[in-house]
Amino acid sequence: MVKKKDAFIKKHLTTADLGTKSANMTIQRVAQVSVYDYKQQARVMKWAMFFPTTQKYMILNETNWDKLTEIFGSDDSDDWLGNKVVIYVEDILVAGQPKKALRFTDSPDPKTVDESPAYADDFVPATKETETEMRERMQSETSEKNRADEKAAATGNNN
Repeated sequence: MVKKKDAFIKKHLTTADLGTKSANMTIQRVAQVSVYDYKQQARVMKWAMFFPTTQKYMILNETNWDKLTEIFGSDDSDDWLGNKVVIYVEDILVAGQPKKALRFTDSPDPKTVDESPAYADDFVPATKETETEMRERMQSETSEKNRADEKAAATGNNN
């Protein structure tokens, strides 16, 4: 059966991506991304951190920015690039309700997983393919499959 994290794929890292593990990641870049804000009911720009081993990015909040500033001794995100950081899940309270949040630390624990192919099931692998290129490729693959299915149906060869 399908799991929720597989049914509703997000472009950004979520607590479901890590579960009870943590991940040792290299910071590739920090840039703004357009995301939908449900409170404002509109798209807004937010700062996000990108990693070389996954297409998923991590949306940054003030708590995480402050922690990165503490870890690297600078609040300039350019100073963070190329450094490793551990991402983990922390239980928090939001308006009195228990929630889970992604957090940073610089000290790995025994559950830390390195950036590696063994962790590929948890993250979408990084590629140089843009979102537009991916859509075009998927449409092309779907069209090719449909043509093959039509040809098989016409010849009576249904495998």
